[in-house]
Amino acid sequence: MLKDRGIPVTSKVLALGVGVALTGALVLLEVPFEFLVGLLVPVVGLGADVAIDGVEALIMPVVFACMVLPRLHPRAFEVSS
Repeated sequence: MLKDRGIPVTSKVLALGVGVALTGALVLLEVPFEFLVGLLVPVVGLGADVAIDGVEALIMPVVFACMVLPRLHPRAFEVSS
């Protein structure tokens, strides 16, 4: 969907911005749990936290953008018969 040339760039950027915002909200909701894991398992918890947050920061905005884009630009995804 993000590679489709029929969809305006502004819709794609808006969808990616929504994805970044949703990812930020998800990370903020995870902070209390990550704090507890960091206290209980200090060394392994920190390494796992950094690795998971890095993956979330790279992948989740694109996943959310792909989920939001059909709702922002629905005419590009209509099936004509």
